[in-house]
Parts: sequence; C-alpha cells; structure tokens
Amino acid sequence: MGRKHRQEEEEEEEEEDDDEEYDEDDYDEEDDDEEYDEEEDEDDDEEEDGEEDEEEEGVALEEEEDEDGEALEPGGYALERFENPAAISPHLICALCEKVLCDPVDLPSGHTLCRGCIYAELPKSKNEAVILSQFSDLPLTRAMLRPAHPLLTLMIGDMKIKCDFVENGCQDIVSLRDLSSHLEVCLRAPLQCPHCDWNGVRLQWNLHSSTCADFPVACDLCGITVVRKDVLEHQEKGDCPKFEIPCPRECGQKVARGDLEEHMNTVCGQRIIECPIPGCGVKMVQVRMPEHMKECAEAHVDLLLDVVKEQASALEETRGVLAKVMAVAEMIEKNDEDEDDEDDDDDGDDDDDDDDDDDDGDDDDEEEGEGEEDGREKDMRQLQKTLKELKVKRKKRRDEEDEEDEEDEEGDDDE
Repeated sequence: MGRKHRQEEEEEEEEEDDDEEYDEDDYDEEDDDEEYDEEEDEDDDEEEDGEEDEEEEGVALEEEEDEDGEALEPGGYALERFENPAAISPHLICALCEKVLCDPVDLPSGHTLCRGCIYAELPKSKNEAVILSQFSDLPLTRAMLRPAHPLLTLMIGDMKIKCDFVENGCQDIVSLRDLSSHLEVCLRAPLQCPHCDWNGVRLQWNLHSSTCADFPVACDLCGITVVRKDVLEHQEKGDCPKFEIPCPRECGQKVARGDLEEHMNTVCGQRIIECPIPGCGVKMVQVRMPEHMKECAEAHVDLLLDVVKEQASALEETRGVLAKVMAVAEMIEKNDEDEDDEDDDDDGDDDDDDDDDDDDGDDDDEEEGEGEEDGREKDMRQLQKTLKELKVKRKKRRDEEDEEDEEDEEGDDDE
C-alpha cells in the first residue's frame, strides 16, 4: 500500500509539472504573439516611412547612375583578382554575376546585389515593376532598392585586390576603396595621345610627349603655343615677335621682329636724318652724318656765329626795351614822390592863409594836378609805343626766318 501510495504521489507530481510547463508554454506563446504584433506595427511604420523615402532614394540612385555610367555596368569584381579567393564570404558575392559585390544595394527580400547587375534586370523607369522569381514573388522597382548596410560596404572596401592593369605589368595590390585612386596614377594604365595615333602606358607618356611632332609646345622665344613640328616655321617665317631678323635697310644689325619698327625709326644707321646745325638743312643717312660734320665744320661755325649774333641782337633789343620800361617806372615813381611833397606843402599854407587865399590855392592845386596827370598819360603813351615797336621788329624778324626756311626747303626739293 505504501509503495502504491508513493507511486500515485509521483504521478500527481508529474501531472502538476506538466501543467506548469503547459502554462509556461501558453505564457511564452502570448509573449510571442505580443512581440509579433509589435513587429507588425513596426513593419507598418517602416513601410510608411519607406514609401515616403523610396522616391528620394530612387532619385539618388538614378542620379548616381547619370553621374557615373561606368559603375552601372553589370558585374562585380572577379574572385581571382583577390589575394585569397577561397576565403571570401558568400555574403560578399552577388547572386547574379557571382562576383564580389560592386556598389551593393539591398532588395526588400533581404538579398544584396551589385547595383549594376540589378539595374540591368529592372526597367529604367523607377516605378515600373517586374517580378524576379529567383528573389521574390513580389513586384520589384528601382525605387524600392536601398543602399547596403555601411558595415558591408566597409568590409568590401578593406579587401585587397590586384590592379586592373595587371596584364600590362602592374604588380600593385591595394584595398578596394583605394583602387580608383591608384588607377588614376598607375604607371601601367593605358593612354592614347590626343594629338596623334600613339597608344601606350603612362610610364611611356613623358618620353612620347617630349618627342611627338603633333604635340603643342610653347615657343622658346615668345612663349606662344604652336605645334612642335611648326616651331621653326613660326620663328623664321611666321609671326614670332622675338625672332631676330636682319634690318631691311642693310644696316648690319639683327633685331627682334617686334622691335623692327622702333629700330628703323630711332636706331638704324641707314635712316635719313637732318643736320642738327641750325640753318644747314642737309639731310642724309645717319652713318654719313659724322663725315658731313667734319667736312662742313667751317660752314657750321659761320652758321652758329650768325645764330649767336641774332640772339645777341635780340638780347640787346630786349635790354633796350627793358631800360626804357625801367626809366618810365622811375619817372612815375618820382612823380608820385613829388606829389606827396606838394601835398604836404599845401597843407601848411592852408593853416596860415585866410579863407580867400584858400580858394585861390585850391584853384592852383587843381591846375597842378591836371598837369601831373597829363605827364603820366604822356609817359604811358611813350611806353606803349616802345612796346609796339618791339613787337613789330620781332614779327619782322620771324617773317624773315620763315622765308629763309622756305627757300632752303625749295632748294632741297630741287636737289
């Protein structure tokens, strides 16, 4: 009985444990239901937010497509270009091209593909949908694509890859994020000369550019850019202003083409100049002028003496006029002093004389004042007459000089 009783108790305990486990399972199911509802709400919110952001993201992706058309070409990075292809995670490989992801984007189904690969499968219109059954049974558009997680992008960027131009001899291995920068300076990158048919690599470019006949270069004289094969023609027969050419007057000098006009007008020994001696009037080439100065030295002395005499005569006339002006000025000053003295004497006489005498004195003063004014007017007339005579003499002398110059010019023309 005791053994049977214990057995019954154990069965009851087992049943109680099963009930408790069942209750716990129910509780867990309720929690799962609540979590599922919360997840559904979050998904709805995310879908609403996603619908608002889809157009912006789609526009951004399309803008990237327009700006960098090469990046949208289907296909990622070949596995054999990496250091250890076997160690590459399957999560980093595109399901379409089976290569390492290039510019990865996420699909709503959770797949990650190369942007160029998925774009090749979708219509260009961002809202036109297609069904890609290998990924999802739901319609898919470009606007529904989203950039991959940043961590995935960092992992791909850290991978080491061989240069694109390994076939040209480049042995460099760089991180994937630095590949584009390396390609811009890679010495094995293929290049084509824009001025001729040459094709080569960047390593050979400096040598080619320094010898290419069709390459534009700066003239070593004037700096104007011309084609290398036309440099000599530009300098010798063209318009290089710094190239030296012989003077067309055969003076024996070489001058820059741009300075030729100034040389011919101011420096050239074969230019025609006039003798510097006043009154000579001889004209000849500049190199013969010293010989003319020696041969005609006596005649030049006579001409210079005539000039000195004319200047001395004019100076004497000027001195005479100046002396007359000074004399007139002294006379006027003296008359002013005499008037002052007479005014003082008249004031003393007025104090002693009677009223009748004052009247007579006033009449005398008026007569004397009128006489002095007549004297001043006479002096001024004399001064004006003298100045007028001087002007007439100067004008006459100038007319004579002009006539002589005209006669000299007519003689030169006759010669």
